[in-house]
Amino acid sequence: MMPLRLNLPPNVQPPKRSTHIDILPQMPSEPQLDDIKYARELKDEYLKTHKQMNWKKLQNTEEEVAINTGIIFVADIFVIVAVVIIVSVVIIIDAVIIAAVIIIAVVVITAAVVVVVVADIAVTGLAAIATVFIIIVIIIAIFVVLIINIICDSFRGHN
Repeated sequence: MMPLRLNLPPNVQPPKRSTHIDILPQMPSEPQLDDIKYARELKDEYLKTHKQMNWKKLQNTEEEVAINTGIIFVADIFVIVAVVIIVSVVIIIDAVIIAAVIIIAVVVITAAVVVVVVADIAVTGLAAIATVFIIIVIIIAIFVVLIINIICDSFRGHN
């Protein structure tokens, strides 16, 4: 194969191959004053916005607290409904009581975890309220189970 030739006039020389040193940009020996000022302005602006963001994270409006409390209430309602459905099904089928107790325990523990997670996601201050909610949910679930059991027993007694 023949090497490629440039069709240049005789008085024009082909460009020399440049070394990698020629390609590198020339860096100034010291940073310019304008660059330093610009960098300081950027840093100040970043710090100012960062502090504002952290401060906004710490503040909680009444609306947020109300919404978060509502979320916890809704989670509790779902848990109570789930406990009632599962326990009533178990009692109606007339399964072993131990199975009902195990199911109730699993559901209540799950409810506790859900409520605590929701509370932690919401606001740190609601974690104490969430504990109270967990206790309330457990008490309500126990009462509902007792009531369903009494109702089912009364039906069985009449048969």
